[in-house]
Amino acid sequence: MVTHMANKQFVDWQAGAIDRASYTAELNAKITDAQLADISSKLGKLGAFIRSEYLGPIPEDPSVPAGVQAYMYRMFCSNGIVYEQLVLDGTGKVAGILFRDKLPTP
Repeated sequence: MVTHMANKQFVDWQAGAIDRASYTAELNAKITDAQLADISSKLGKLGAFIRSEYLGPIPEDPSVPAGVQAYMYRMFCSNGIVYEQLVLDGTGKVAGILFRDKLPTP
């Protein structure tokens, strides 16, 4: 289920048409139309979505509320890859999402 959600979120962000009902109120309030358009443009340059690779859960962080879980995926597209961090609350709503071109190294 989480992989399906991660894939759907990625494709929706590429298209610039997210389903705001699947997001928490807090996250919805932070996502502006301009940010959505900017991120959509950048993700769109990666080309067609091919597949995702689950990299694992992100370790629990004491600053994150209980019941929230974060997952990391590598998204493969026809023109490159991007990493997606997807955070879900206890009800399955998206509480956070982040796309980056590379992962930080220690």
